[in-house]
Amino acid sequence: MNDPSTFERFVLENCQRDNLFPKDSKVLLALSGGPDSTALVHVLSGLSAKLNISLGVAHLNHQMRGEESNKDAEFVQILADEFHLPCHVKAMDVKDWAEREGYSFQEGARKCRQQFFSEIAREHHYTLIALGHHQDDQAETVIMNILRGSGLQGLGGILGKSGLFVRPLLNCSRQEILDYLGARKATFREDSSNLDTSYLRNKVRLELIPHIKSDFAPRFKEQLGKMAQLLQWDESFLSEEAQKFFQGLSSRKGSILTLPAGKLKSVHPAILNRVLRFAIQEIKGDLRSVEFDHVQQVCQLLSDNSVGACVLPGDTRISLDKGDLVFSKLNRNAPDFQDENLYSSVLLQIPGETWFEPGKVTFRAKIQSQKIEFNRVKPNQAFLDLDSIGNKIEMRCYLPGDKFWPLGAGGRKKLKEWFIDRKIPKEARPQIPVLTDGSGNIIWVYGHQISETVKIQPETKRVLCLEGFE
Repeated sequence: MNDPSTFERFVLENCQRDNLFPKDSKVLLALSGGPDSTALVHVLSGLSAKLNISLGVAHLNHQMRGEESNKDAEFVQILADEFHLPCHVKAMDVKDWAEREGYSFQEGARKCRQQFFSEIAREHHYTLIALGHHQDDQAETVIMNILRGSGLQGLGGILGKSGLFVRPLLNCSRQEILDYLGARKATFREDSSNLDTSYLRNKVRLELIPHIKSDFAPRFKEQLGKMAQLLQWDESFLSEEAQKFFQGLSSRKGSILTLPAGKLKSVHPAILNRVLRFAIQEIKGDLRSVEFDHVQQVCQLLSDNSVGACVLPGDTRISLDKGDLVFSKLNRNAPDFQDENLYSSVLLQIPGETWFEPGKVTFRAKIQSQKIEFNRVKPNQAFLDLDSIGNKIEMRCYLPGDKFWPLGAGGRKKLKEWFIDRKIPKEARPQIPVLTDGSGNIIWVYGHQISETVKIQPETKRVLCLEGFE
């Protein structure tokens, strides 16, 4: 697409096909100054009459690159003046905000930008916010989500339209955008941090994708884009069906939401997982830090083997009560508050991964028969004789009166005394995960010691390999 008009016509066709801009839309362009958003300004300024839209631009100065960041802001103002567009610029210490709110810089920067653009849109009555994401961004996002073990929603990548946000260049490649800017002799800014491979996205873009394209699939990015579109359609359908199911079954009274456990047990996992996420989101307010393992903990409560309640990130409590699955928010400021999560147990998935909220640990369990090199065992690992344990293992925290037979000891002793002998601080003990067998016997004090009763013997046939990730 070396002819600028060809590129613009392609973007116009995409916008019209996907109905990105209803007639008389007032569109705020998110402008960083880089090639993608700069191209967006050039393209939509040229198409504004045909699309019957009006435009403005907004820029958030992250204050991360000193004078380079200030130069970006100056460029944005000059470009806006060139096209006679209203310009909204704000400077913000994004790194400081991200650290205070508990986000990584990349995640925090994205949150700050979205909040800023949404505020400008609300104050100045913009009806849509246009972003410069393109086909290469889509491929990078899908790969990153694959690496993170995402579900269907993550594998679908970036949506062309999501709420106020639209992405007119999503079907254009980065090279096509650069060719367009070159043909128009348009200048743009380069962000030096885009070359820093300590960021996963940059590493995927600069190292992984070129390797896949050269050695496996030359049209890899285009193929990922098509796959993402197919998966978006599938996810949309499943989510709509799950939402209907959720609306038909859920009951909300104040801060408590209930779902009938009996009806949930027969639901297909694809629908059940989405229904549970809807319920968690309604009580928690969002799904931040809620992962696959957390949803599986809730699924355990629906099984006959579940014990007690569970508490997910954001103090979202889920329990079984009189045939209902009850979702509520813990009130840690209540005078009689007790962290019941410390006194409840969670069934360990064997094999699989299980999240344990009190200790903030994910336990991975697998079974093998190979010989174990015990000289390489780390504190977060345990290798146990599975046949001496049985197939049911539960996780909980230390309780008063617990007894334990430490590896190599002559017999059982109170866990409290063992903690004292090991000089483990009193305040640290309640959060230490303890794993027990089906009879309640302690088999591993996580991070410290396994039980003599479950050690590997010469006749051991099945080895249970456990590892915790904090």
